[in-house]
Amino acid sequence: MRTKLIYGWICMMALSLAVLSSCVKKETADEDTGKTGETDTPLQESDNANTRAGKYEGYFLYGSNMQWMNSNWADEDIADILIGSERRRREGVGVTSLRPALYENFVETYGYDIRISTFEYYERIGAKNNVVFIGDRPSDQHRERKQHIPGIASESYENLYEPIWDQGENETPVNDRNYYALYVYELVRRYRDYVKFWEIKNEPDFTYAPMCGENGPGEGCNWWDRDPDPEILANLHAPVQSYIRMLRVSYEVIKSLDPDAFVCVGGIGYESFLDAILRSTDNPDGGKPADEYPYTGGAWFDCLSYHIYPMYYLKKWSGQGFQYSRHSDAAVDAVVSQNRLYVDVLKKYGYDGTKYPAKEIIITETNIPSRQVGDYIGSEQSQRNYLIKAAVATQQNGVSAIYTYCPWDFREENENGQEYDYKGFYRPIPDAPESGELRMRESGIGWRTASRMLGERKYDAAETARLNLPASVGGGAFHSAAGRDYVYVLWAKTGRDLDETASATFTFPPSLNVAKMVSVSWDEKETAVSGSTIRLTGDPVFVMLNADITDKEAIPVTGVTFNRASESIDTGNTLQLVASVAPRNATNRKTAWTSANTSIARVDKFGVLTAVAPGETVVTVETEDGHKTATCNITVRAVTVNLSYILISSAYEHMKAGETLQLGVEFFPANATNRNIIWTSGNDNVATVDRTGKITAVAVGKTVVTATPEGEESKAKSCTVQVN
Repeated sequence: MRTKLIYGWICMMALSLAVLSSCVKKETADEDTGKTGETDTPLQESDNANTRAGKYEGYFLYGSNMQWMNSNWADEDIADILIGSERRRREGVGVTSLRPALYENFVETYGYDIRISTFEYYERIGAKNNVVFIGDRPSDQHRERKQHIPGIASESYENLYEPIWDQGENETPVNDRNYYALYVYELVRRYRDYVKFWEIKNEPDFTYAPMCGENGPGEGCNWWDRDPDPEILANLHAPVQSYIRMLRVSYEVIKSLDPDAFVCVGGIGYESFLDAILRSTDNPDGGKPADEYPYTGGAWFDCLSYHIYPMYYLKKWSGQGFQYSRHSDAAVDAVVSQNRLYVDVLKKYGYDGTKYPAKEIIITETNIPSRQVGDYIGSEQSQRNYLIKAAVATQQNGVSAIYTYCPWDFREENENGQEYDYKGFYRPIPDAPESGELRMRESGIGWRTASRMLGERKYDAAETARLNLPASVGGGAFHSAAGRDYVYVLWAKTGRDLDETASATFTFPPSLNVAKMVSVSWDEKETAVSGSTIRLTGDPVFVMLNADITDKEAIPVTGVTFNRASESIDTGNTLQLVASVAPRNATNRKTAWTSANTSIARVDKFGVLTAVAPGETVVTVETEDGHKTATCNITVRAVTVNLSYILISSAYEHMKAGETLQLGVEFFPANATNRNIIWTSGNDNVATVDRTGKITAVAVGKTVVTATPEGEESKAKSCTVQVN
């Protein structure tokens, strides 16, 4: 039996608080940071996931969810301890991608630009191809007013079935009355440079009646034979067709702005819910196909995101009682088995690369506890081993990313808690990032080691098959970008309940000509091995063939580089500069920062730049070891507030010859920098207009007077003048 407990709800609440905890610290960005060349046009009807093939070609993502602490921890501080940064001398746990949230009620309250500087920071310190979940927590004014269950508010959106697109009214290509479409549009055009995967809702199938999701066809309450009841879908409280409609709106809007992004079914836990999506359209009349609703749900997403907590899968009823297999290899097997169930459902509906393109797959929540709670698996060793092995096994099964839950424990080991209280990379952290001690768990060290060893490598199925691993050995081969060298991850498979102990020997094939090797443990300790045979334990090791141990006595700095050669910043803002010391394992990585002109911009000892006045300067970083330097050209701009649109005081006027009329202009936002308006009349023989917008009627006829913001013709507004 599988049981989804309240971990999903707790994670969602934590992420919600994470957003709110630091929002007040962020400065609103004035510029649209979206990509150039956006299409902003509706997709063709046939342009959907049934015809459009999306394939993630990047490296496997060693990801993490975010987590709330308190107002002393901004999201940038959380990113520091996950990814690592020079700002607070954080080494991090090797995370390469993040999973934050952007709730509608949050951005409607604080503005859609509120997180741009935060996402820029994520990118600067190394977070790539992030996944962001959206669609949760509609604002009160946009929440669906219909209650599908009397007395319980829907978690869907009002006007969701309004047309997605209009004729460019109200300054946007989407229909502003479709509140969800407008929300997605405003998010994606701002944040698309920092997001690869857009996850539509967190756990839309979360339910307090888990048996309905777990039961098979024909078994009591199940979702194979009938649609999920809105009453028990705690995160939706609406029909599954409403969720499919959200997928459709998301797909059309996101793909119009960023064709290379992925639209993901959001963190589901039941394959029967996936089946419900794939067999139904977004037709509110029971999901039946119709001219307006020609495609089932599979047409509106190209990525499956699911959650898996294998501690719930490690016991079976034998008739005499439960039989347990609480060890890391059984936990990994549970993940692989669940992945295959989802793939089987996708194949059932043709999403296997034959009839329709296959779906990308990511895991956006997983972990096991570091302490045993009740009858669940739990130890530092099993948690650390599980995460490393899961990263290997999921890549072998076509998964492109894992996002662990969560950054740190909620409780100390000696405190009584529940299983999700002990899933962190860190033990409970101090009240503020600059105070107290960070205590990294073995899982954090192991995740960092896996990321460092494999983060810029890809799984090689052919090379793995060449190893001909015996049944007692797990692992795989990973090649570099050039494909000419390999790292092999190997371990002896465990098999005893609550025991990570195992042993095996493995000999590399003679064709590899192995004379020696270096084995790197989960904590990056290197061991030289002679010959082609290696003794393995239940702890994974990273093996490099015909290699020598790295000199640990003193590794000199060979250079330092900025991640960007130049930076631009508005007056009054701050910016974290990022410099990388090479090699990554250099013994002394200390650096000093200087600005050539502190009246233009200052830089502190951590590389945080403060823009003082408009102008240009050069920031230099210098290593203490070897005095290696790098420079970054800094341009400080006068603050510019982009003009969104204008309104004029009248759209139609009747005048008599000889009369005058003064038109006015309202700017949005009110503090927009560009306030220069060019006034023109379409026919000066009918009416003229001066540089202030004063119209003079000349003779009988009709003309159009136009107000155009200088250099921004697309934002022009006009008034039709009829002279009688």
